[in-house]
Amino acid sequence: MNAQKRAIEALRPGHVLVMDARHDPTAGTLGDILALPAAKRGAAGVVIDGAVRDSAAVAELDLPVFAAGLHPSVLGRRHVPWDTGVPVAYGGALVQPGWCREELWCSLSVPVAGL
Repeated sequence: MNAQKRAIEALRPGHVLVMDARHDPTAGTLGDILALPAAKRGAAGVVIDGAVRDSAAVAELDLPVFAAGLHPSVLGRRHVPWDTGVPVAYGGALVQPGWCREELWCSLSVPVAGL
């Protein structure tokens, strides 16, 4: 199981998943296949500095998703999920594991529905 799938499996109610995609908008880092289990696990949202694929299906979920853009290709074409539960860079700022919670969004970008 790759790091992205492990991160989804680790989500608990109220968690916010922050994904560092190296500001690469040329590959969809999250799609409906992973967004659905994140929503079912009770995640408060997902923040990605890369792109989202399957945007229409993702936007219909009860899961706020903020991303830098939309792209139909899968992430493995541009980068590979490597680790979970580690500090990441997002928008030039450090985001530590545990900093983002439902009651305190740590970063905002563009909502998927707004793209």
